[in-house]
Amino acid sequence: MQNNRFVIITPFYNPGKFLEGCVNSIMTQKYSNFKVIFVDDASTDGSTDATWYKELKNDPRVTLIRNERNLTALENIHNCIMDYCDVDDIVCLVDGDDMLSNKNVLTYLNEQYNEFDPWCLYGSSKWSDGRSC
Repeated sequence: MQNNRFVIITPFYNPGKFLEGCVNSIMTQKYSNFKVIFVDDASTDGSTDATWYKELKNDPRVTLIRNERNLTALENIHNCIMDYCDVDDIVCLVDGDDMLSNKNVLTYLNEQYNEFDPWCLYGSSKWSDGRSC
């Protein structure tokens, strides 16, 4: 089975308390062939001041970007793809106030890409009470 490389792009603006859950859901993945780019889009809520966030810069899989002005998610995603992704990378978008549902999400995605060679996959969301949307 091919060990695809995932690039997770996580743009955020004032995610508040949700950012820690987002970061933890990404950094605790069992699948190891990934890098993640956290893009702080000029947040004003102090969400990147936490010690745990600053410690991410010591992880070689992590790139931290802090914009001086708000660019919006789409421009941040475009810039990250152009500047940090190789042609064979699989790009995953995870907003700063979202979380991966479990520690095997990237393992499952790798299996899907190996079996079906899709152009694109799209995930759905679940509310804490179990409703899907």
